[in-house]
Amino acid sequence: MIIGMVFFLLMAIFNHFDFFYYMWVFALATVMSLMDAVVSYLNKANKKVILLEIAFALIWLLLFVTFVLI
Repeated sequence: MIIGMVFFLLMAIFNHFDFFYYMWVFALATVMSLMDAVVSYLNKANKKVILLEIAFALIWLLLFVTFVLI
């Protein structure tokens, strides 16, 4: 997933900072953050850690929705 994010960031730079590619970077970051939260839950991590990872996922999701609506 990180390779995909780097690819989309490079495509955004080469295409004059096109917002379409940033949208996909934020979508991949949302998925990665949600996967981290699920892994932490399955490993029975502290609730603060799980809530923090879910909060990061919500921030990425907010940025994704913002770029979809532009």
